Amino acid sequence: MPYLVEQTLPRIRVLIVEDQFIVRTGLKFYLLAFDDLELVGEAANSEQALHLCDLTKPDVVLIDLDTFGLDGIAATRAIHNYYPQAKVIALIGSKNEEVMRPAQQIGIINYLNKDISATRLANAIRVVHQGF
Repeated sequence: MPYLVEQTLPRIRVLIVEDQFIVRTGLKFYLLAFDDLELVGEAANSEQALHLCDLTKPDVVLIDLDTFGLDGIAATRAIHNYYPQAKVIALIGSKNEEVMRPAQQIGIINYLNKDISATRLANAIRVVHQGF
């Protein structure tokens, strides 16, 4: 008797780096709404982010550049150097040229405004993960 084998696509592994608990929680619930996205960790600072990158090997890292500023730039550089498979998306509240300019030079793939919808965030993660 024939039977169906359910095929599942690999999930995109996402790490959130955001110092504000409420924003991290909101992003977490956004990600949990999509079957193809897997939250592998949440970090409140750059040191935790690097540790979690080592432990979880994320495909995509969402990092808050507004709060971390140049520390976020240094963390992004380290992520890019030590975990090149991880694509970094910067979360920003407003366009800050002082932070954005150096960030573009060290591996940030995309910028997303923090007021983005869950669907647009998920689509941006998918696009970045696919290498576009």
